[in-house]
Amino acid sequence: MSDKKNPIIKYNDLGNKELAHGNAQEACRLFEMALNKQEDEITAWMGLGYSLEILGDFHKSALAFKTVISIDSKSFQGLHGLGRCYIRTDQPELSIETLGKAINLNPSSASAWCDLGLAEMTIENFSAAEKSLNQAISLDPKFSFAMHHLGDCYKKQNNLEKAIYFLKKALNINPNLSSTIASLASALSDMNQSLEAHIVLDKYLKMHPEDVECNQNKALILLRDGKLIEGLKQYEWRFYPTAQSVPVRPITKPRWRGEKLKGKSIFIWLEQGIGDEVLSLRLIEYYLEQCDNCIVECDERLVPLVSRAYPEITVCKRTNPPDQIFKSSDFSCPVWSGAIHLSKYLKHFQNANFKTSYLSAEIKDTNLFKKKYRKLAGKRAIVGLSWASGGKAGKIKTPPLEEWKNLLSRKDIFFVSVQYSPAQEDIDFLEKISGNTIFLDKNVNATKDLDLLASQLSALDATVSVSNSTAHLCGALGLPIANVIPFGRGGFWYWFREKDKSPWYPSMKIFRQEQSNDWESAINKSIEWVDHFVI
Repeated sequence: MSDKKNPIIKYNDLGNKELAHGNAQEACRLFEMALNKQEDEITAWMGLGYSLEILGDFHKSALAFKTVISIDSKSFQGLHGLGRCYIRTDQPELSIETLGKAINLNPSSASAWCDLGLAEMTIENFSAAEKSLNQAISLDPKFSFAMHHLGDCYKKQNNLEKAIYFLKKALNINPNLSSTIASLASALSDMNQSLEAHIVLDKYLKMHPEDVECNQNKALILLRDGKLIEGLKQYEWRFYPTAQSVPVRPITKPRWRGEKLKGKSIFIWLEQGIGDEVLSLRLIEYYLEQCDNCIVECDERLVPLVSRAYPEITVCKRTNPPDQIFKSSDFSCPVWSGAIHLSKYLKHFQNANFKTSYLSAEIKDTNLFKKKYRKLAGKRAIVGLSWASGGKAGKIKTPPLEEWKNLLSRKDIFFVSVQYSPAQEDIDFLEKISGNTIFLDKNVNATKDLDLLASQLSALDATVSVSNSTAHLCGALGLPIANVIPFGRGGFWYWFREKDKSPWYPSMKIFRQEQSNDWESAINKSIEWVDHFVI
């Protein structure tokens, strides 16, 4: 039978041509027409799966690839496609299992090995990911995407020199990989080579000025360099969609663009995680100088603290949809976007003589904690410890538990856990290696009740913490806090570079890793700092 007499072959051929020309939507329509003629036509199901994958509908794409496998359980392409979709739908274990089956059928597929490495990176099995990605490169030495992912694999482990090496190799093969440009610039910045990072980004952005990821990375590097005015303007790119973008609140009031606010009201929403929200509250005093009425939307757990600190403003918890109180405002603004219009303050920010604290704890609860802990501690100093961080960079910001041995071995200190959601096995291990007790106050839920946590922290002589919300809260309360920060990407922009003090928090002392994975030097310096509080 000729192609003209076989509509299924005709639709499949037309669909593949549309795919080749990047017309995935039209390709979907053509493959569906082929399937209307024959429901088990495997070529049409494959084409439909590819088309839906390109369109970003990974759940439907996975269903199409599953149908291929139901027709032919030995279909390498069906298994490979399904494995890719599992990565995109946050099912890495299923992805690894499915891609393993695909590779068993076709062990010479460099792209399948590359996708397997990407899935293994997702569950942070970096040693397995390195092997898979190196296998992909051995099969195809010009495989730029495998080079990129291998560079990112090393970057996630804070092995920055290897990360830069492979990212540069990827760009030598294909100099127009925007995600590789962005990742390379970020790695260079983490190595404190910000000048080279800007050169890499600016060269690419000159030709591709609308590239979102590169613009986002440029903003973070500028901010980390302390160039706040330029960096915050660039930081508006954070709202454009990428993996690191910030969601835009569905608030319909006009965005504040620096207009005079006397006699006007403004609705400000805080952004990102709890620590970031606490940090950005430092800006509220600037807003209050601009307007007569300020409404602040924040995480529900911060409402009591913000209300106590700023009785002159209206505070509402973040809800979806937003609290209708925003309708009473004249303008709305994400907190960091408004900072652009506070440039006269930002010019002097790094040398600003800020008041030590801008949040305060509930005095009655603080006094109860002080009485309780002093009775337990006797004549020993009372020091809080928060040893772990969460989020995407949590592991990089969290030292191995054994690194705390030297601090916790101090018998002249009574240690109190101020770790949010502490694992009992962590406490047991820390006590075992140190031979000392860490008091866990079960009346405090540091994850849910930040107001009570603030009172607990205020009852201590000092706190040692990794970079997390506890460190931010101590700083905002004006409490003595040693902040142990990693070398590289875990040192977020607002800790700037190579400074042992924070302009945000005058009471904070920063102790940085001198090089990647060297926690001992940073923690030992925090021990010397703690000595000032020992009775």
